[in-house]
Amino acid sequence: MKKGINYVDWVIAIGIFIVYIIFIFVVFKPGIRESYSPSYMLDIIKTNLVESTHYSIEKVSLFVDYAETSQDNNGDGIPDSETIELQFPFKWQDGNTRIRNTKNNGIINKQILDEDSNLNTPNTLKIEDKFLDTSETKEYLLIYNNEQTFSNDFPSSTTKNSNLYSPRFGIKSELKGISVNNLNQIKNSEYSTLKSNWHFPLPREFSISITKIQDPSFSYLDYQKITPIQDAKVFVLQYKDDIIEDEGTKIPVLVIIRTW
Repeated sequence: MKKGINYVDWVIAIGIFIVYIIFIFVVFKPGIRESYSPSYMLDIIKTNLVESTHYSIEKVSLFVDYAETSQDNNGDGIPDSETIELQFPFKWQDGNTRIRNTKNNGIINKQILDEDSNLNTPNTLKIEDKFLDTSETKEYLLIYNNEQTFSNDFPSSTTKNSNLYSPRFGIKSELKGISVNNLNQIKNSEYSTLKSNWHFPLPREFSISITKIQDPSFSYLDYQKITPIQDAKVFVLQYKDDIIEDEGTKIPVLVIIRTW
């Protein structure tokens, strides 16, 4: 009877041991390294890089014809600045908007007054400038960047009679590309945090390099926290993109992603 009991105990013990070994292999996978395709790992980095860094800037030209030059009310021989007011058809915020005179690239004093949206009325735009030659059409470039706060003075001069000038807007354009501010956030990110947030496989590594195409020695981002071991299989994806500066200047760059 005892021999039978011992035999049963031995079988149960062996069964428990086998289950334990299977559990170890299933859960901890000793000596097993998961296989991830190169395209899978590279796509993860590219997708997250684009989503984390890309933004857009809107630009539109404004042309103003006028029938009367600015007056010299102070008698000092210098024409006074004047303010013109016009309906502004875009829902741009004042602090995120900059206006430049396209002739001399000077920053123009301006103010956007946000009207009551419930009344479905357009915003009002105020621009301050000097109007010196009626044969000349004033041309301005308006830039909207919702990630950048611009500073300028509000117009404080006399408002010009609206019958004496005629404004018209050009076609609004949108520029999309990489924000330097967003790149700096990646540059200052902890590597482990970035891997986790981007759902990149923990056993694998990556690096990102972004350089100016016209001057490869100029680097916008050199993010490499881990150096590949010798004989490691390194997979590379490179593509062209654009840095979009605060006021819409486009700079072609080369993006190089490495995973291993």
